[in-house]
Amino acid sequence: MAKPATRADVLLDINNRLVSRLERVDLFRGIAETLRRVLPVDRMSLLLLNASGDAFSVITLMGEPDSAVLEATGSELPVANSATGEILREGRAHIRKNLAVSPSRFPDDRLLFEKGIRSYVSAPLRTAAAPIGVLAVGSRTPDRYDEADAAFLERVADQIALSVDNMLAFERLDRLRRELSRENQDLRSRVKEAEAPGGIVGDSAPILHLMEQLALVAGTDATVLIQGESGTGKELVAKAIHDQSDRSQGPLVKVNCAAVPANLWESEFFGHTRGAFSGAVQARPGRFEVAGGGTLFLDEVGELPLELQGKLLRVLQDGSYQRVGENRVRTADVRIIAATNQDLATEVRAGRFREDLYYRLSVFPLRTPALRDRREDIPLLVYHFIREISLGWGRKDEVRPTVEGLLRLQAYHWPGNVRELRNVVARSLITCSGNRLDFEDPGDMDKAAPSPPVESADDAPLRPPDGGHGPTPPDGGGERRTLPLGADVPLDSVPVLTDEEMEALTRRNIRAALARTGGRIWGSEGAAALLGIPPTTLASRVQRLGIERTR
Repeated sequence: MAKPATRADVLLDINNRLVSRLERVDLFRGIAETLRRVLPVDRMSLLLLNASGDAFSVITLMGEPDSAVLEATGSELPVANSATGEILREGRAHIRKNLAVSPSRFPDDRLLFEKGIRSYVSAPLRTAAAPIGVLAVGSRTPDRYDEADAAFLERVADQIALSVDNMLAFERLDRLRRELSRENQDLRSRVKEAEAPGGIVGDSAPILHLMEQLALVAGTDATVLIQGESGTGKELVAKAIHDQSDRSQGPLVKVNCAAVPANLWESEFFGHTRGAFSGAVQARPGRFEVAGGGTLFLDEVGELPLELQGKLLRVLQDGSYQRVGENRVRTADVRIIAATNQDLATEVRAGRFREDLYYRLSVFPLRTPALRDRREDIPLLVYHFIREISLGWGRKDEVRPTVEGLLRLQAYHWPGNVRELRNVVARSLITCSGNRLDFEDPGDMDKAAPSPPVESADDAPLRPPDGGHGPTPPDGGGERRTLPLGADVPLDSVPVLTDEEMEALTRRNIRAALARTGGRIWGSEGAAALLGIPPTTLASRVQRLGIERTR
């Protein structure tokens, strides 16, 4: 009478304990240890169907007299022409009483015999959807199992099947999660490789110089002042500095200084306690606290009223502050990056900006170049914005700018800089009916007055660094003419600009500059000065593009 009671306990134990086990080793060891309590076991195996359903993955749970050892054999057994396959097909438990007396035609029976097994009992692992495998228990003694054992194992197998099915589902989800995580990391890596830090696009001399300076300061905790016209990407530069710094895992918190009311300035930056003033219904951390361990980006810092500049200076000097309505002194663990489109040195001289705050902010000054000073980046920016905007709008057709359209963009003076260029690209994508993006003159698009002649310093497609007229043409004429970008190849023959065509455009541009300067690269009368790039950069491009220098 003790045997049935013990088996009932095992059934209850399996139901209560094994179903919740999702780790493979933990579950399989639990199965082996539980069944050993009520069945004679010299060998125990789980044979699980693979994804295609044509073979079993063999997982052997081997029991010794005083231990249970898990062995994942890693072998496979074909479903066809196997004793295990027959059990799965019939859908019921099966007893093999003596392998020595009646040799089997099945290879899995012969393998068990070779391993010393003389009798076994097997039962299918059935779920509501479909069978998933077979559970087999073997003994070195003949005639070790009877019909009661088979009936018990069949009941146990149904419960074990549920546990194994849960485990397999968990493994599939975990595998999918890891795959998605790897894909996500791969995509992030690819995007990061494709773009400069912070999403800054361009390879012109001004941008390369900016990136060099950015890389120098990013690894320090020095305060940075970014100055530049509106729309030149000051926030992108701040993000790039943060992303490359030791604080990159911390937050990057932006504050528009021009948008903070004077009477709420201390609350906004330092926080307040509950009841500190009318309307303070709960405590609130300030921006210095929220940015703890990271970077605080003070945008439009030049708009900060003079009476508030001293309060900012104090926290920058002391590194400490107090919430409004609180006596506790807190420490500011932040890196400060400030940005402005004003000339703060001029504001200091005019008495509108504190000199001591200016020097505290401008430990390492950076200047973002205007788009008219980096015209060679316009094709790269256009392609970047086309991809970015099309992705955001769900537009799947491939759109390319025409050469003529790009030349129009390069001839424009861009008072709104990169922000204006992005708006022009977006507007053109809206009105574009095909896959050719032929930009109108941006000045005409805004119904503005026509841009000044290209001889103007602001509108020259390639302006010398000194803003002057550049070298005198080799023919002796004193009048500076627009560089003939693309004029040596009929524009009608180049309807769109691929990456190869962009390189060809660069090659033609350099050839035109070399032709105008008699093949000279170096010096104030050289092609590098005319193009506005360092001579070493031009020499490298000439060599890379295989350009012949004619004199």
